[in-house]
Amino acid sequence: MRNQLRAGAYLLVRNPYVWAALALVVARWAWCVVRVAQGGLSFGLQDSILRDKLTLLAYLLSAAGIAAFDQRGGALRGSCDAERGRERYTASRFVLVAATAVGLVAVTALLDALGGAIVPGASRIAASPQMHEPARLVAGVLSVLVACELTFFLGTLARTRGVLATMGLLAVLFLAVAAVGALLPGVDGLLDAVMPTAGLLTGVSFQPEASLMPLDLVRACLVPAVWLAALFALTRLLLARRAV
Repeated sequence: MRNQLRAGAYLLVRNPYVWAALALVVARWAWCVVRVAQGGLSFGLQDSILRDKLTLLAYLLSAAGIAAFDQRGGALRGSCDAERGRERYTASRFVLVAATAVGLVAVTALLDALGGAIVPGASRIAASPQMHEPARLVAGVLSVLVACELTFFLGTLARTRGVLATMGLLAVLFLAVAAVGALLPGVDGLLDAVMPTAGLLTGVSFQPEASLMPLDLVRACLVPAVWLAALFALTRLLLARRAV
């Protein structure tokens, strides 16, 4: 397992998709700082460093890139040829995908703090402290981890050496879930209960003053944890049964 983690980290540093994801995070931050400085953008009660769509796309790009780079460079085949290689590969990549996602989230938070120091009002964290309380941050990070691990699973399932195929498959899956919710209104409640997105979403109460609705810890933390366990089991099962 240690050797798998070491080899994975070696490849991670040389993975162009991970660097592209980091560059996208930085570019998005710079654009937001410039827009705030020009008076064309402001942050409020529900804004969060974890809800920005383009930044979230960067996290997903890193996960898809890990799957693609392993298959392009033969790391998947080489790892699985070793003794207990398949299960160790699954565990090591599960850890590396999570570590990369958390690292990018940390970079996003540091840049947000730097933006607030450079341009007053350019910090989402300062503008919406309720959205960045510890419990909400943990819930949001768990939701991000589920999205990244799902992306890695789809990349491994698709056996593709390109990121676009994985991202396209993820988009199709997202649209399918959205279509089910739209066509079958009675399913909305069930989807809300089982989807691991509660950490990224919230409602606002305006009485007696504007404040965020209380966080449901079961939906925000327990549901994503179950998803992570299921994705790990599915990835391990997939690699145990397929030819590499």
